[in-house]
Amino acid sequence: LDGLGKEITKLAEAEAVMAAATRMLGEHLQVGVCAYADMDDDGDHFTIRGDWAAPDSNSVVGRYSLAAFGDAAVKALNAGSAFVVNDSVKQLPPHVSAAFSGIGVAATVCAPLVKEGQLTALMAVHNKTPRVWSEQDIALLCEVAERCWVHIERVRAEAELRESERRYRTLFDAIDEGFCII
Repeated sequence: LDGLGKEITKLAEAEAVMAAATRMLGEHLQVGVCAYADMDDDGDHFTIRGDWAAPDSNSVVGRYSLAAFGDAAVKALNAGSAFVVNDSVKQLPPHVSAAFSGIGVAATVCAPLVKEGQLTALMAVHNKTPRVWSEQDIALLCEVAERCWVHIERVRAEAELRESERRYRTLFDAIDEGFCII
């Protein structure tokens, strides 16, 4: 977490923060894929905007339906709880297990970001083979996700402030030199 903090505090763009976080977390946990996604307004679909994939794994970037990953995932994530699967074939109904195997995932932990009662984002680690996730693995993913989202909010607020200042300067420079405030 200290190394992650040092790495991401240097970054000024949300995409760069998530790229560094997924790489560092994926490498640390020795998983196949570490990804982040934003939920769509419909509350079901989500878009994985970026991920880190180990050399022997494939990227999972794309748009998906949360419902395809089962009622248990929908319920846990919407409640703000991590969704943990150690072995999708043994733990999940066949149609749900098929959704996971379709993207090369046999085991996963997914951490949600719930704001104002709405599921807004996800961060997950995936393994191509079954894996028993430790409490430390789960806690680390949840902590990394939370830290990233806090940092991203700060980065976005700073970008908005810079844009606002740029617009103010443009307006101020455009005002006739004779204008003054008393």
